[in-house]
Amino acid sequence: MAATRILQAKNLRPTQDRISLLQVVVSSPYATARALYQLVGEDESRELRPDDRYALGMLEPKQLLANLPPTVGRIVHALLTAENRLSQRDLADRAGVSARTIRNYRNRLEAFDLIRIDENGYRLAWQCLVRPV
Repeated sequence: MAATRILQAKNLRPTQDRISLLQVVVSSPYATARALYQLVGEDESRELRPDDRYALGMLEPKQLLANLPPTVGRIVHALLTAENRLSQRDLADRAGVSARTIRNYRNRLEAFDLIRIDENGYRLAWQCLVRPV
């Protein structure tokens, strides 16, 4: 309900898949509201788009995937705030974790369909929420 109210005020329409994603990734309704508040209002009504991921990057890593170890939230946060794909080394550096930690959680993050990995590096499988205010 909070997400819908905030998005309507910004002339944005939530979709069920985006709301479901927020429920899985963000630790609390308060954190979700805080992230969505960062979105810029629109002149014309539109749905949330995959490239609207900046809002989640405004949260603290500990507010992401709180049911998993804190290092997982840091990995996802680093990907949310990255402009391009990241190599394993770059991702580890940005997240403040070891390359081994990245490897340890790689399968779990892929199983949750959160990341994609190819010869060009790591990226989010979904490109969630936001443009800066």
